[in-house]
Amino acid sequence: MKVIVLCSGRTGSLTLSKSCQHISNYTCNHESKVQLRFNDRFKFPDQHIEIDNRLIWQLGSLQNNIGDDARYVYLKRDLSKVKKSFINRLYQPKSIFYSYCESVKKSTPENKSATEIDQLADDFLKTVDDNIRFYLKDKSYQMEFQLENYATDFSKFWDFIAAKGDYDKAVSEFSKQHNPSKKSKANLSYDLKRMLKRYTH
Repeated sequence: MKVIVLCSGRTGSLTLSKSCQHISNYTCNHESKVQLRFNDRFKFPDQHIEIDNRLIWQLGSLQNNIGDDARYVYLKRDLSKVKKSFINRLYQPKSIFYSYCESVKKSTPENKSATEIDQLADDFLKTVDDNIRFYLKDKSYQMEFQLENYATDFSKFWDFIAAKGDYDKAVSEFSKQHNPSKKSKANLSYDLKRMLKRYTH
């Protein structure tokens, strides 16, 4: 059995990955094949949990390679916190939100106001949610996992995939902080540039 966890990112995916390391009847990886091409991107082994937010941009290929032959988990978090986290990391290297603004929406963030960036973040997250929900609409085995409700939802997840292992250690990972998001120096620098630009034009 394969387990595929879909999410926008900034939803606790790394935390869930750490938690799943305590499951004995599955392997688990976080974005393990993101750099591979073509069908190799989707060759996950049996009894494996793959957690990868970038799969949301390759759902057609995911359907062709795996389709209904997996159990799917839609990992979610309070939307305002996800949005704040993406905005705080906007100018970090390899920011997927920056790529969305710059390349998909043709809206260079450095030229946008804070309000416009806020709206771009809303658009980004709605697009992700629409993509995931469309993909999952005909899948036989699926569940939603709300990060804030991990005490309840992890128990459901454990049963959903028939997990074995150290449940207590697994659930304890959710009380730790993994990959926290703070406003980067690059963000602060661009904020200052935008302010100066406003006053000099």
